[in-house]
Amino acid sequence: MAKTTKTIHKCLKRRERAYKLLLEQTIEATRTSFTSTLSVRGFSGEFYVDIESKRLDILIEPAHASQNNNSSQRKETSSLSGGEKSYTTVAFIIALWNGMAVPFFSMDEFDVFME
Repeated sequence: MAKTTKTIHKCLKRRERAYKLLLEQTIEATRTSFTSTLSVRGFSGEFYVDIESKRLDILIEPAHASQNNNSSQRKETSSLSGGEKSYTTVAFIIALWNGMAVPFFSMDEFDVFME
């Protein structure tokens, strides 16, 4: 019985390490896709994930901000305009979708102002 318990414990530890590695790789791939999608419209941004506290923070620099000022003006999404917020949301959804293996994607009325 002790040998079986030890083996199960080893397998569990191995699976936990593999899960953490996969999680880190998925977050990094999503981050890369997010910044790439944002750049299509001249935006820049990043997001931070804290798994322990279940928190996601997104900081965005709209296209016009870099033209008006030489310094970085990254803002939280709550302070963006409606259109900027919508574009950021879509960019994040697209980045999440890139990590999923499904045959197609569909989105309907993601923003009340874009019906």
